[in-house]
This record gives sequence, C-alpha cells and structure tokens, in this order.
Amino acid sequence: MNILYYLYRTLYLFLNVLDLTLVAYIILSWFPGALRTPLGYWLIRIVNPLVRPFRSLPLQFLGLDWTVFVVLILLNLIRDRLLPFLFLSW
Repeated sequence: MNILYYLYRTLYLFLNVLDLTLVAYIILSWFPGALRTPLGYWLIRIVNPLVRPFRSLPLQFLGLDWTVFVVLILLNLIRDRLLPFLFLSW
C-alpha cells in the first residue's frame, strides 16, 4: 500500500484519540473533584495545550466555557474534512 495511506490512517487514529480525550475531559469536568484524580491530572496535561490558544477568545457565556467544545469541533473538522482532502484526493 501507499505510504500516504498509512500516514493518513495514523493521523486519523491520533485525532480520534484526542477526540475521546476531550470527551472524557468534558465528562469529568461535570463532577466535582473528578479532575483532581490521577486520571484527571493526566487528561489536563493532554487537553490544556490544545485548549490554551483558544482561552483568550470570548467563549464563556450562558454560564459555560465553550472552549473545549470549539476545540472538539475543530478537531472533527480537521479529521473528517481536511485529512481526506489532503491525503485521499491524490
């Protein structure tokens, strides 16, 4: 098979793992003290570098911080639209 296909599948899998990590972070953030567990600290170390560039945007309204949801949507757009366009349009 083509090396580009394997690179595409690897990036796709990596973005899927990031997607699941963000969902786990969102779910744990709903429970008080859940992010202060070892799993929570591990998720924070992965999610914070992804979310930090978007923290300066005014995404806090209706009593919620929508920054993680915006990052989740962007990762899904990259995974589902940009990657196939870059790798599978050859």
